[in-house]
Amino acid sequence: MRTARFACVMLVFLLSALDLCRSNVSPPPQSKTVVQYQPGPIPGFPVISVRLNDKVTARLVIDTGSANCYITDKVADKLGLTPTLVVDANGHPVPFPGNTTATMIRVARFQVGSLPFPVKNVPLVLAKSDAVPYAELADGILGLQVLQLFAVLLDPVRNEVTLWYPGNLSPEDRRQVDIQDAASSGIVGPDPHSMLYTTAVHVADEQMDLVVDTGNGYTTIPTALAKRLALKPEGTAESLTMWGKIAYNAAHVPRLSIGNLSVSDPVVFYSDKEIPAMPFVLGLDTLNRYRLLLDFPAKSMFLKEAIPRLGIGIHADWASDGRLVIVQVVGHSPAAEAGLQVGDEIAEINGQLTQPMGDEEYIALMTKLTKREGNEITLKVKRKGEDKPREVRLTVRKLR
Repeated sequence: MRTARFACVMLVFLLSALDLCRSNVSPPPQSKTVVQYQPGPIPGFPVISVRLNDKVTARLVIDTGSANCYITDKVADKLGLTPTLVVDANGHPVPFPGNTTATMIRVARFQVGSLPFPVKNVPLVLAKSDAVPYAELADGILGLQVLQLFAVLLDPVRNEVTLWYPGNLSPEDRRQVDIQDAASSGIVGPDPHSMLYTTAVHVADEQMDLVVDTGNGYTTIPTALAKRLALKPEGTAESLTMWGKIAYNAAHVPRLSIGNLSVSDPVVFYSDKEIPAMPFVLGLDTLNRYRLLLDFPAKSMFLKEAIPRLGIGIHADWASDGRLVIVQVVGHSPAAEAGLQVGDEIAEINGQLTQPMGDEEYIALMTKLTKREGNEITLKVKRKGEDKPREVRLTVRKLR
């Protein structure tokens, strides 16, 4: 799937109905593992490898905006396990989007790095391959059903994820990963209805609770709040959600703060029409500026500004018609100084047409081009209302 989205589907049912069973084997105090993750597109969804048996490894998106874990039907076939119906606490089948009934498999092994896993027979809800975000890069979703058992550190500079079990880290644990002096905020959850975790965020002078969502590229706010703030759209983006395809407006806000952290040059997204029951989220466009520690057992979140990364200051995504469109321009970046805007189409990158590209090819190309400070990247950019694309030359440098 080429558009950023809320976690593949927000299928919600009581986790108790899935009876996650803790292993009888007690792991040593504060077991820890560090694994590399592959950053997906816009602006770098974390994809890690999870061992499901001796032969099958799945690539899963770390998605704190999804209550459950999902696996594609293709990977389930490789495992050779028979799917069973997902039922609620009353024994009724749980409906799945698309007028089908949810099914799942249980895997006896679920290993991330070297960490002894604290549960057995982990249930994975089955999803069609084209329903998983960025199916070219991922085989499913690692959701809160598992993640909430751990403390999880995402490092967008090193592309590393660190997991601790049983979490509830001490100041010394945080000092060892250089997060002891980070900004902090409480997280509340799981919500009894959505099973998600939220944190208090100030948008301008208003406080609201946003879902902490590492599976969403955009930080979103209610339409009503955008109207109260008289926000003026600076660009548009699309997102495919369980409510259908939604067009978002992008706009700067005068203030976005999380706990005692004030986000610089904050951008939020909002739709023209309010959609009942749709959550509003703190997405990766904001979170990926920081080393993010989510200590779920301690109900705490820590954010420490990441070391400046090399780049040109854009995040782009694929529109439904196959065009590569800018969805975020980083403030004080080469792209911002060149006047690039959200909604601009990138037709070419250093002479290569973007239309035939897939996610993997695009990520590989941009990773190569932004590897060295001083590299020059030439884009051909089309803007709505302009007859011809224009050429923009950008020099790679450290971003704030």
